[in-house]
Amino acid sequence: MNTKTRKIFLIFSTLTAAALLILFIIWATSLIINLIPKDPAKTLELNTLTTSTIGGTTESELDQKYPSVTSSTSGELSEYKIRTQDNLPLTEILTKDGIVVSEKLFIPENEQMEGYTTLPEITSQYGAPNTTIQGSKTYGDDLMFYIYHTKGFAALASPINGGVMYVQFFKPTTLEQYLSEYGSDVDLSAPAQKAE
Repeated sequence: MNTKTRKIFLIFSTLTAAALLILFIIWATSLIINLIPKDPAKTLELNTLTTSTIGGTTESELDQKYPSVTSSTSGELSEYKIRTQDNLPLTEILTKDGIVVSEKLFIPENEQMEGYTTLPEITSQYGAPNTTIQGSKTYGDDLMFYIYHTKGFAALASPINGGVMYVQFFKPTTLEQYLSEYGSDVDLSAPAQKAE
């Protein structure tokens, strides 16, 4: 090989090696990013319409922000009902000791509306729920609770068409605590099915 051919071969080899190194770095970075646990509040926009911060918002802040809010008290919990979007049921917020502990956010049926989501979108982001329970005391036996108690939310949805009625947010807890404190709509006559 003459000197000119060697220089061209060396330049070509160097550029090829650099391109392969860049592709490897991009591939490795994408693998690492997918291994980092995702924050539920940031990955799926489930809580874009929430009016409170679980464990942070106080009753006085709710009263100031929503002066026409309706509230009632039952035992240790107070319930606030707030209009967050027209054409949706009122958002239900539970407080304990003056602090928000749960928020039930109704999901629009129209996919063009803010906050719309489906059950497949939820399971794609979060995987299988910790537990599922068939039946709602309010909305009937056709719907199922998909409870992610370790992640701090539960969704009431149709197992048939994937439509979501509402998502309820709370601090991550045990299934038993979720059911006793925030799961008043869960029909416990059907057996729970825990994820494998």
